Amino acid sequence: MRFPSRPLRVLPVLLAAVVWSACEDADDDPGAAAGAGGARAGAGAVAGGKASSTGGKGGSSAGAGKGGAGPGSDEREVSIRFRGKVLERELACDARFPGVGTKSTEVQPVDFRFFVQDLSLIDAEGNKVPVRVNERAPWQTPEVALIDLTDTSGTCVGTPETNAEIIGRVPNGQYTGVAFRNGVPEKLNHEDPVLHPPPLQVTDLAWSWLTGFRFLVAELHESEPAASADADAGTTGGVGLLHIGSTACKANMGCSHGNRNNVELKDFDPDRDVIVADLGALFTTSDLTQDVQCHASSDACAPLFERAGIDWKTGDGLSKQSLYRVEPAP
Repeated sequence: MRFPSRPLRVLPVLLAAVVWSACEDADDDPGAAAGAGGARAGAGAVAGGKASSTGGKGGSSAGAGKGGAGPGSDEREVSIRFRGKVLERELACDARFPGVGTKSTEVQPVDFRFFVQDLSLIDAEGNKVPVRVNERAPWQTPEVALIDLTDTSGTCVGTPETNAEIIGRVPNGQYTGVAFRNGVPEKLNHEDPVLHPPPLQVTDLAWSWLTGFRFLVAELHESEPAASADADAGTTGGVGLLHIGSTACKANMGCSHGNRNNVELKDFDPDRDVIVADLGALFTTSDLTQDVQCHASSDACAPLFERAGIDWKTGDGLSKQSLYRVEPAP
């Protein structure tokens, strides 16, 4: 396997604290900080075992959507479900996906995870109604949730556990859309993750106390050629990598580039639909026979940020994005 080795995922809290203390004097460049990565305590490890709420890779849970509201209640429970795809095909860590990028490259997935904050449903009058997100370790707190669409099978390098839903409560009513941002709330973004509950606790989605968390990690590689006597064992193919987090950060002064998108999807019924997160769509304008890496701080980021719904120059959310779309639930 030619994919680069990754750091040990689960480390004692004491070691994590030492690592984070050492990061306090790091510079503001997320690209430099990306190598540190932070020690990862996998979400399932924090929970004490395998914790997939989906029963598989990117699947939906039974009974999602309705339920939880007793007679006379003015609220109901909802499950906002996500589903990973590479263009039109279901995301799978043991599959190859042709036709991605400007050279129609065949690729294999490596990692696809993102934080969700400020989740709302949109009612028939166009009003955004906040979802009261449940406390559900190790995947969500009332402030932030982690969607993890890749496991450790095949070519993927995440954690064995996956999560493809956010569960919460909303007032009874008719909803026709959904809105959210990929990010970690600013009040939590720059604190030591050792002090936080999951999903923010000691994961490789953190850069440093100053730079904060990676809000979105999307990685794929050009497929390895079939083994043959003529194959050059030392040749590595193209790489597509996108890590989004806040940049131009100063201690106790916030970040001038928040780099959080503003996703708003119409024609979404939480009882019938899923939000497709399309790993392939992020790299449509990239030549994946080459090394295309964005650690939130290089010129390669501009087209990738735009597809994720972020203005590369300002760090503000755009009105359009290509990463998410609505489809009927399978």
